[in-house]
Parts: sequence; structure tokens; C-alpha cells
Amino acid sequence: MFNSRAVVGRNLDRCAVTIAECLVHLPFRIDMVITGDCDKSSVEFSRNWELVVTTSDLHWLSATQLTKLFKRGDASPVDVARACLAQIGALDGKINAMCLVDEKTTLKQARASERRWHKKANIGPLDGVPLLIKDLLLVKGWPTSRGSKTVDRQQEWPHDAPSVARLREAGTVFMGLTTTPE
Repeated sequence: MFNSRAVVGRNLDRCAVTIAECLVHLPFRIDMVITGDCDKSSVEFSRNWELVVTTSDLHWLSATQLTKLFKRGDASPVDVARACLAQIGALDGKINAMCLVDEKTTLKQARASERRWHKKANIGPLDGVPLLIKDLLLVKGWPTSRGSKTVDRQQEWPHDAPSVARLREAGTVFMGLTTTPE
């Protein structure tokens, strides 16, 4: 799982631990560490390290890491959305975490975000970041059953909850709804 192809940097001799020891604490495979310093008092890389990951690893990255990749043009919101959808498709049948996955809406929002990033007109730091919404919050156009089988899923869903509306305004990419017990 933790399979590193290349590690390149400066001041590596100042590291308190070896590069391999640092890498095993990361939840994704690293293809390359480009530049940076390793803090002698810490087992973690300093914030100056930049990570280049494969497209199949994009679903593991934080919002901060994704924003940096989007800004540099090293990944797009569409790449990330597809990686996340693939991960959901691979695992949800086993873990039943999702009650709704809307690939069409996800990719539409991701493409819109991608266009904004290409024009350098992104809305903010969350633009293009994928997220899942708990099936407790209203999402315009998606049935919100709150885990109940008594809710009519065919009715209109014309409103976003206030928190969902703020996330939509920030340009996040909605992947779907996660399950909740009744």
C-alpha cells in the first residue's frame, strides 16, 4: 500500500527519522516528494513538502491538498470527482454508507469548478472539493429521507438547508448522501 517511487528533497540529513519512517504514516501512496525540509524534532514532514500523487489516490487528499493541486493545475475537480466516485463504487456495496450517489450532478458541479480554476476565477478554497452530505440535511433536488422509509422520496425537494446552501455557494462538489438510522 505505501509504495514510494521517488523521494527528492533538500536538507534530508536534518531529519530525525528516515524518509521511509515518515512515509508509512501517510494514508496514500506517494509518487514523489518534490522539495522541502524535515523538522528534526518531528516525525512528520514540514508544511513545505509538496506531494505528487497518482489520480487513483486523489480521494485520500485533504481539502487543503486538493486546493493546492487545483491552483497549480496538477489535478482538476473532475479528476477528483471521478476518483471519489470510483472509490464509492468499489466500496459501497460492502459498507452500505451511501443512500444516494448522483454521478450526473457530481460531474456537472466538478466541470463548473474546473472551468473556474482554469480561468483563475475560483470561488474560494473549497471550490471543487468533493463532499458527502448526511441524509439529515435538505439538498435541493435530492430526496432527504432522514433514514425513514415513511418519507415520500418522489416529492419535490426545492430547498437547501442553510449549511448546504453555504457549501454550494463555496463551489463544493456534492457526491451524494450518506445513510443515517431512523
